[in-house]
Amino acid sequence: MSRRDWLRGLWLACGAGIAGLIVVLSVADFGPLGPTVVSDKWQHLLAYAVLAGWFCAMAPGAWLRCALAALALGVVMEIVQYHLPHRRFEWLDMVADAAGAVLGVGVARLCFPEGVGQAIRRHLPWIGI
Repeated sequence: MSRRDWLRGLWLACGAGIAGLIVVLSVADFGPLGPTVVSDKWQHLLAYAVLAGWFCAMAPGAWLRCALAALALGVVMEIVQYHLPHRRFEWLDMVADAAGAVLGVGVARLCFPEGVGQAIRRHLPWIGI
């Protein structure tokens, strides 16, 4: 396995970890937490921005698929939460998820227009990928 393939696999594994963390945090019952400092809509926005941006940075040509996949996860998580006694379905959460996906894709395309791999090859050639 080449170094490039190994790093691509690591990038994908980290992205899967981000998605998995979002799923766990979306369905877990943490009990009463008291007042939160940050609105959960900001948390949704940030989580889905990181998710969509992570994958878009790897494959900038697939930006629409990255955004739609992140949004699909958000919709599925809200449907799952509808069926959980300790969670609530909220339309505004899906709006925040969509806004986060758009934000993440936009930032990734701005920071890595040719993809993170190309940026690494250009700025860190000693890595050898």
